[in-house]
Amino acid sequence: MASNFGDYMYSLLFAPLRKVQKSINQWAIFFSVIGKLFDDTKQDVFHARSESMIASSSESVLELHGLDRGMYCCTRCLCRR
Repeated sequence: MASNFGDYMYSLLFAPLRKVQKSINQWAIFFSVIGKLFDDTKQDVFHARSESMIASSSESVLELHGLDRGMYCCTRCLCRR
């Protein structure tokens, strides 16, 4: 399995397109650029998914989860009603 999206997409090319040197192969250059963008987007989606779940979100996002649910509690645990 390829380590990133660009390498994976390059491996899917049929053999005649992969025989050209990677430094001058336009498909390899394209997949290296697009692959980096897709890898970054994938990490952003995983981060957003972990922040959206209460069990794995950071403390700053927990405050936002609490405000959405009507739980007004500050960081010093002084609840106001």
